[in-house]
Amino acid sequence: MKGVKSVPVVLDPDFKAGYPMERCCFCRTPTPYWTELPDRSEGKQVACCPECAQEATAADVPAKKIWWRREEIAEHRNQF
Repeated sequence: MKGVKSVPVVLDPDFKAGYPMERCCFCRTPTPYWTELPDRSEGKQVACCPECAQEATAADVPAKKIWWRREEIAEHRNQF
């Protein structure tokens, strides 16, 4: 899968319009889509909008721990 353009994503089955969404791991746009990488378990997938998924490769997708840390930093910066 490395080097292949387009990351597989799926719509969050619990998505409801108007509810908060996680931010894409690349562009930070709120999205109801999550990666569906075959080498990651369900709890290790990250939010990824379809637009970014088309341009990325599986190797580009950050680990969930890294993605969460980036989000913590970004949210902290937005508080000031």
